[in-house]
Amino acid sequence: MPQCDFFLSEADEDRVVWWILSSGAWIAPDLDYSQPKHDVVRTADAYWNVRNQTNLFFILHESFYRCPLELRVHSSGPKAGRFFLMQRNGGPALSFFCPRVYEKGESKCLPAGMLAYYPTYRNTARAENEKTPKELVRYFREVTAVIQDEADQRTVGSRIYWIGKDAKTRFRDKSLRPGMDIWI
Repeated sequence: MPQCDFFLSEADEDRVVWWILSSGAWIAPDLDYSQPKHDVVRTADAYWNVRNQTNLFFILHESFYRCPLELRVHSSGPKAGRFFLMQRNGGPALSFFCPRVYEKGESKCLPAGMLAYYPTYRNTARAENEKTPKELVRYFREVTAVIQDEADQRTVGSRIYWIGKDAKTRFRDKSLRPGMDIWI
């Protein structure tokens, strides 16, 4: 699965989300829904209104959108009867995983996030698996370039992480710590 790993502060995340939404894309937040219909986020304000409810978002754009995202129902457990977005079914969509800051002792820590896509997806209109459209791959590269703009690159093992400009500043002044050792 092609992906771009990153550390984005809220300011960095806001810059990326603003670019995504201003490019004509829309976002479906990964929430529990009471009916088989997901929210559609088209503004930064709407994004930040749902931001504390989830870490995962699905990015869609008319250039690569082929069919509706699939919602499935939880069949048991505390979420029984609630609906969720099924990854890789419909769209297709980019997955934008952007975890929130958490506290560890006296420190505020920022976990790594990622932007990714699957090489195939389930076309919900045709009930067939299909190769991800080249337009989605192109858009992934565009969003990745936005993430990497003004970011520092760090390699941990075989994985490359991009540290957003504001995250880097906050890591250096110790107002925020990375959720792993990335040699700041």
